[in-house]
Amino acid sequence: MMFVGKRMLSFLTGVCLLCAASITHADAAAVARSIAEFKAASQELVRLYTGASNEASAKAAEAQINAVTKRQKAAESSLNAAIQKLDPNKQESGKMIEKVFMEMQTANEAVSAAHLKAIEKQAAAKAQKK
Repeated sequence: MMFVGKRMLSFLTGVCLLCAASITHADAAAVARSIAEFKAASQELVRLYTGASNEASAKAAEAQINAVTKRQKAAESSLNAAIQKLDPNKQESGKMIEKVFMEMQTANEAVSAAHLKAIEKQAAAKAQKK
């Protein structure tokens, strides 16, 4: 009877460890999915800002830019929620969090640079009209 109890305990311990690993894997998958959505929205914003070279094209793209910005913010919110589920004390989770923040920073810098270039192009086009 005691042998079956120890065997059952070992089995239950293995199942618990497997469940814990699955939860971590699920959290990592949520982070990966959210960062992919964030980066896709950021790339779309860069494309839209690059195409907004004058006032008319900027007005035409305004609704799309607003929609993609909302999509990017939603992805950022889900990413923040997914990151909060990770354990920053675990080395693997800490590395993932650091990588995600670096990827977000790179994406945000690209969007900002494209937005500034669009503003400069629009100002130059407006100055040429005068």
